[in-house]
Amino acid sequence: GRPYIYLGRSYMNLMRWPEAIPPLRTALRLSPEETKQEIVNIMIDALVAVAVSDLREGNFRNSIGSLKEAIKLEPQSGKLINELVNTLIANGRDLLSRGNTTEAINSFNEAIELSPGNINAYIGLAKAFFQNDDLLKALSAAGKAMKIDPSSRDAQSILNQLMK
Repeated sequence: GRPYIYLGRSYMNLMRWPEAIPPLRTALRLSPEETKQEIVNIMIDALVAVAVSDLREGNFRNSIGSLKEAIKLEPQSGKLINELVNTLIANGRDLLSRGNTTEAINSFNEAIELSPGNINAYIGLAKAFFQNDDLLKALSAAGKAMKIDPSSRDAQSILNQLMK
């Protein structure tokens, strides 16, 4: 398994993140138990680098996939989960801006499942429901956002729109 680790690290040193992942997956599969954590750490670094690169390019789906794979390797990582939540919210906003309300709603709901106290996910969800003419669900989501932060201008703005 060591040659695969070295190959993966070499790609990482060259900032060729996507190419680093396959040999690291192989190293993880072949490695003895005592070296698994070292490989997991390297693999997570590579997956996060790929996710960030994909996010910069607007490739939300691939970014989300890489982050989910990293979370499978380290399920208790609050940092990884937070990164995934933020990417799901950005994906939802992007989908909403392109008029794809159904997928936007799914993305915001997935963010809420992972982080039930995230006001931005509820605000995005409220906007998506509003854009989808589902006013009761929009009102519910905006109300949940207000419970999280009663001083939120975004949540207040959505509620004002809904009350017109």
